[in-house]
Amino acid sequence: MGVAYQITSIKTKAFSGNKNLRSIVIPSSIRTIGSQAFFKCKNLKKITIKTPYLSKKTVGAKAFKGIHAKAKIKVQVPKKQKKAYQKLLKAKGAGKKVTIK
Repeated sequence: MGVAYQITSIKTKAFSGNKNLRSIVIPSSIRTIGSQAFFKCKNLKKITIKTPYLSKKTVGAKAFKGIHAKAKIKVQVPKKQKKAYQKLLKAKGAGKKVTIK
């Protein structure tokens, strides 16, 4: 129909347990990610984050828990935010072997 919508949040348990999800891009319009949004997405190996608006309060508990053990997360935000995002993603469930660049 030619109508474009701007998505601002990913709701709680939005993709929870989705075995077909392999890669995602979180666009710059996203402001919040609900708890367990990508919980137990075992085949999710590639995540690209383009939004600079995520924080402890805007990302729910266990949002990235249960993704692929060797997943690669690419963070495309200003350099000064990268360290904060690495800490945030680990706190929200990304495993020890997950690579965050």
